Amino acid sequence: MPHLHVPHTMERVKEADTILENAKLRVEKYGNAIGPDNYHMARGLLTFTGDFRIGLDDNSMFGHPHKAQVYLDKARETEKNIKIITMREQVKEADTILENARLLVEERRNVIGLDDYNIAMGWLALARYFRTGLDDDNIFGHLDKAQVYVDKAWETEKNIKLLTRPRVLLF
Repeated sequence: MPHLHVPHTMERVKEADTILENAKLRVEKYGNAIGPDNYHMARGLLTFTGDFRIGLDDNSMFGHPHKAQVYLDKARETEKNIKIITMREQVKEADTILENARLLVEERRNVIGLDDYNIAMGWLALARYFRTGLDDDNIFGHLDKAQVYVDKAWETEKNIKLLTRPRVLLF
């Protein structure tokens, strides 16, 4: 009966591999900003978690569904810890994104018109609302809220770029 567990085991291992690869990319992206101690701690977490992968290659998974689940659980835990380590930098990046978007709106104010200007400023105000309560000391207790703010900043930037892009008039 061990063959019944193989597809689920392989799926768990692949999911864990993907989680760890994304976490590694996050560490590399924010490596300089988080400082050498946090960088080395995050890399150490990735290495430690990667050790749970040993023995879970495609040819030997048949008897290890529980080991695969442990690997997946460790990968999820590592991902969460790396999000904690990098979240301050992500929030700072979101602050910069919104400030640059605001400057773009101000620069193109006369081109886009008052209605679109007000729409863009409303989007910025809404995005900044999600920043409420996320000072540096408080981010760790509000990872989900911080992630919403970061996502909202990226969405707002995208919308403002679309709203302020040069328009071609066809006659």
